[in-house]
Amino acid sequence: YFSQVRVHPEDPDRVYVMDVAFMRSTDGGASWAFEGSSDALHLDHHALAFAPDDPDYIIEGNDGGLSVSSNGGTTWKKGADLPITQFYEVAIDPGDPRRLYGGTQDNGTLRTRTGAIDDWDQIAGGDGFYVIIDPVDPDVLYVELQNGSLFKSTDGGARFLSVQQGILPGEKRNWATPVVMDPNNNQILYYGTNRIYRTRNAADFWVPLSENLGKGNRFTLLGTVTSIAVAPTNSSILYAGTDDGNVWVSDDAGLTWENVSAWLPLRWVTRLVVDPADAFTAYVTFSGLKWQSPQPHVFRTRDRGRTWQDISANLPDAPVNALAVDPDFTDVLYLGNDVGAFVTLDAGQTWEPLGEGLPAVAVLDLKIHAPSRLLVAGTHGRSLYTLDLSPLKTSLIGQQPEQPLLTLEPGYPNPFSETTTLQIRVGAPVPLRLDIFDLLGRRVRTLFVGAAHEGINRFTWDGTDAAGIPVADGLYLAQAQVLDAGVTKRKAVAMTFFKAP
Repeated sequence: YFSQVRVHPEDPDRVYVMDVAFMRSTDGGASWAFEGSSDALHLDHHALAFAPDDPDYIIEGNDGGLSVSSNGGTTWKKGADLPITQFYEVAIDPGDPRRLYGGTQDNGTLRTRTGAIDDWDQIAGGDGFYVIIDPVDPDVLYVELQNGSLFKSTDGGARFLSVQQGILPGEKRNWATPVVMDPNNNQILYYGTNRIYRTRNAADFWVPLSENLGKGNRFTLLGTVTSIAVAPTNSSILYAGTDDGNVWVSDDAGLTWENVSAWLPLRWVTRLVVDPADAFTAYVTFSGLKWQSPQPHVFRTRDRGRTWQDISANLPDAPVNALAVDPDFTDVLYLGNDVGAFVTLDAGQTWEPLGEGLPAVAVLDLKIHAPSRLLVAGTHGRSLYTLDLSPLKTSLIGQQPEQPLLTLEPGYPNPFSETTTLQIRVGAPVPLRLDIFDLLGRRVRTLFVGAAHEGINRFTWDGTDAAGIPVADGLYLAQAQVLDAGVTKRKAVAMTFFKAP
């Protein structure tokens, strides 16, 4: 990959060394000429080949593509551009899906305004990572360089200023430091070192929200936040993951955090994604590369991290890097791993390759532009690919199974001593009644009577009766009942209550 040595096939005193700089000796290594970065010869050198019929004609591979020399490396010209950019992160302008952005390996932050293949310009340097386009004002851009160097532009990318005031410089940061915007408030952003920071004034100043969220091993490079997600339907619910396997959730916009990773694998968290219609449903993906473990790891929670279900199913053995939830059909998930892109149409029970024309390449990021249904995949070595998801929507509309009118899930926690939360899903807006009964069939309390909205409805019981008095320890039944078109449907679940000591 790096630091390779090549010897001229006809002159053993001419030696070439590839490293950050390109080095050449014509006297067997007694002296060296160093080539720095230039328009013709990008930094970071990896490959070198001599033409068989003219070994002074050299082709050299570096982080900027190909460079060519016809005089043994004395002078260079840049070769033709190739679609081999390595994208770490991608972004889509919310107001115009033709405007695509991406952070790239050693080639900065790139942008196209039209979506054409020949309309790209570089707006920031270094290694590019997260890019955020303000949904209210697209001239406001946030771009990030390696190790969390964050910059902001208010003029469409012509000029950038550093916006890290308040973030302590000595804290651990990941090479790809996560930074995300609250989907409901363009003034609020979150940033992760080994803990979470928040700004309420569009990155003018940041304040810490959490303690160290890593496992606390100060002798390793691990222990940094690698993914942050804000629930689109409830900005108070946040999820965060670390490179040493921790997953956290906050119900109060980051003031307090709960570790919910007890039953998850000890692997690098690559993505946390929240269901666009339900703040309690979230997905986490992992990579086991640092543990030499290629197995796929995709987990889902429907109760804000209290329990997790492995939905890796039939995915190939390859680390998972990215995940996106379909904005119109939330049981449809799109996934990027080290060998390509995959889709599940049944909430993770089965997976299949996604679309046609994508090479077998690592997909590091996936983004969907919701109104246009444009999917953008950032690959590590074959640039950006786009896929129109509209045909999938057309086919799914006719395939969607009829939703059951009523489902009632057991409360969590169960048993409980303080509160338990019951989750009721209805297939359409219906009148709903929720009661608590004891084992003799006596109604202890009515928790709800009214109109339930389509989808998930949640209700909390604190173990008290209608008068607010704690009930006796024991088993109780929760019964949900709907009356729709004159037909009554009921569901019941059992719960165990015990008073806290």
